[in-house]
Parts: sequence; structure tokens; C-alpha cells
Amino acid sequence: MELSGQKSTLQEAFRYTMKRTCEIWLEHAPCNILYTDPDTLCVKPLLNLEKFKEFRVFTNDPLHSGQYHNCGVRWFPNTTPKCVWDYLDNELKIWNDAAMYDREQTIYKKAMWTQPNLDCTIQQNIVNQIDYYRSWQIRTPEIDFTQPHPILHIHASRNPSSRAAWMQEIWGELNHKGIIS
Repeated sequence: MELSGQKSTLQEAFRYTMKRTCEIWLEHAPCNILYTDPDTLCVKPLLNLEKFKEFRVFTNDPLHSGQYHNCGVRWFPNTTPKCVWDYLDNELKIWNDAAMYDREQTIYKKAMWTQPNLDCTIQQNIVNQIDYYRSWQIRTPEIDFTQPHPILHIHASRNPSSRAAWMQEIWGELNHKGIIS
């Protein structure tokens, strides 16, 4: 499924995406939803996501509550507990359009930590957070594809047009090398 459309602000788009995700899960429950931001590339098969029994956002680091959590890849398993949906529903009701850019991430992080039995032992190797600060020079990074990360997150909020071109370059290079097709 693709969520699309134009919104006036990022906060409006974030709120819309959260609301639609909740609606889709409820309409099809029980179901699994893997949400990825448009600045991600899936370059390997995603195997065994069912091992994650709780809602989560994925990072490169071991999971702990004080950590900064990026929400560009979100997993809503069919076993997502009611406390997560209740938390998201409440946040949708009190959403502040003047909020900080990372309001969405903060909401998802807190929703993840509302779960009483969050298994912190299985977390890594889903997303490789690829960063590239030199927007004046687009160059495909040396990405180690022997690593198990099936999703690359490019972080388009840091100069969107450069990042879009960079994603196209990465995709072309991966196709050229036969890593994906």
C-alpha cells in the first residue's frame, strides 16, 4: 500500500500518515504493517520480521529507552498491543502543528516504550542509517553489503533534492553491481 497525497505542512503529513496507519491496521486486523519512509531503499529480502512481537522503530544501535530513535522504518505486528494504539490515538487528538520537526519520532518512540514486555535483545540488522553531509558532492558511499541490513535509510530531510539524486545513484550502482535488480 502506498500513502500519497499533498499536505500543507510536514506536521500535517506526519499526522495523516499516523492516522492512516492506525486505520489500516484496524480495518485489516489482525495484520502486519511494515512502514518505510520514502527515503529508504530495500536492498535485501526482509526475513523473519515476525520475530518482533511488539511495535518498534529500528535503529543501528542496541535498543534502550534513552536512545534517539529514528522512525523511518516502523513495524506494527499483528500482535501490537492495545497500549500502542491507545497512545497513538491520544497523540493524534492533541497533535500540535507548531511542534518540533521530530514530534513524530518522539511519539513513536514513546509508543514503543509503552509496551510492558518489549524485548530489547533483538533489534539490530534491519536498517543501515546512511548519512552523507556533503550535499554539494553526490557520491555513492562504500556500502558493505556483506552486512545483514536489508534497508538503507538515506535521510532526505537533509537536502531533499540532493538526497533523491543520491538515492537514484545508489540504486543505479546496486543494479550495475547485480546486488539488486
